[in-house]
Amino acid sequence: MTAPKEDETSGNVKSYHGTPLMRAEYNALMELEQFIHNPISLVSEWNSNIFGFIAQENHVIALGIPSKELTALPENICNLQNLTRLSFKNNLLSTLPDKFGNLTALIQLDLFRNNLNSLPVSFGNLINLQTLELGENQLTSIPASIGNLHSLVILTLTNNFLSSLPVSFGNLSALREVKLCGNKLLSLPPSIGNLKSLVDLSLHENILSSLPESIGNLKSLQKLELQANSLSSLPDNIVNLQSLHYLYLNENSLSSLPTNIGDLRFLERFDLRSNKLKSLPDSICNIISLRNLNLERNELFSLPINIGNLINLKEIKLGHNILSTLPESFWMLKSLQSLYLEGNAFTSLPEKIENLSTLKWLYLKDNQLNSLPIKTKNALKHLERQGCIIVLNKMEI
Repeated sequence: MTAPKEDETSGNVKSYHGTPLMRAEYNALMELEQFIHNPISLVSEWNSNIFGFIAQENHVIALGIPSKELTALPENICNLQNLTRLSFKNNLLSTLPDKFGNLTALIQLDLFRNNLNSLPVSFGNLINLQTLELGENQLTSIPASIGNLHSLVILTLTNNFLSSLPVSFGNLSALREVKLCGNKLLSLPPSIGNLKSLVDLSLHENILSSLPESIGNLKSLQKLELQANSLSSLPDNIVNLQSLHYLYLNENSLSSLPTNIGDLRFLERFDLRSNKLKSLPDSICNIISLRNLNLERNELFSLPINIGNLINLKEIKLGHNILSTLPESFWMLKSLQSLYLEGNAFTSLPEKIENLSTLKWLYLKDNQLNSLPIKTKNALKHLERQGCIIVLNKMEI
């Protein structure tokens, strides 16, 4: 006869609706069940939207209680010390238990869309955490102990009320993706330049008026979102971000760009719309990897003469500036598919426009193109025959 397990003989295992669990973990689920007025289902797979738990060898290893209007958690939830994945997303939690940091086995934690206004100091004990979702809460600060989360790879803090980040933020050396959009950030700590593994940094919709020089140290960064801030200038060493592919600076107050912005040689998408740019540095013509360039709603009256060097450009948006002419080289953009020129001061266009043989969309509304020369009209008709859609004010081509 097989001897019963020691845990069973000592009474340390109890059955939670048919699932054997260690007593402390059984008690935690029973109390949580009382909070939500429902038994918690045993499930075979887990993601943060699934209600239920996964057990292994009498331990709860994954738990999801989404969308149950939870306003608080029982203290003994901190006894689930074998948990690797935990979700309380879309609830009404305003605080976490002080001993929440006891859940040291956690790898993934989702607390999206609650009412959290602070995190316990013990949060820094979650040293195995790799993914942390805290978006859409009420956080006004995060504890300095967060800098202890050296395994953290993905951090989401979108749509909170953060006005600053602790200096220890720069200790999160494994971070690859950080989402901080929709906060109240006034500045970034210089230590952010220590995040050498960072690939994706989202800071849009904050109140940033400047960037630390150390931002140029983020040599692995591929995507930087800074739109809808209050930036009036950029640090010169932003051009050190040699891995950058996507740069969003729209809806700021930039009146100029660093003269050597063209050193960002791998940039593919560059969004500068709704700034105060009157001109562009010549070096921008060196970014031959550019595919999308948005310069709408600035104060541009000219473009660099070598703009035609951007041989891979597929879309350029120049609407709502004060342009009246384009450089000769512009008509050499052989890859261009979409050209937006609406709301400028053009009175005519050269017949060379027909050289843009790959053009599919041409926006010309709200200029002063009242009477086009016959050669220009023929050039536009030639583009139409090639399949280009031309958007004008009411006038015949």
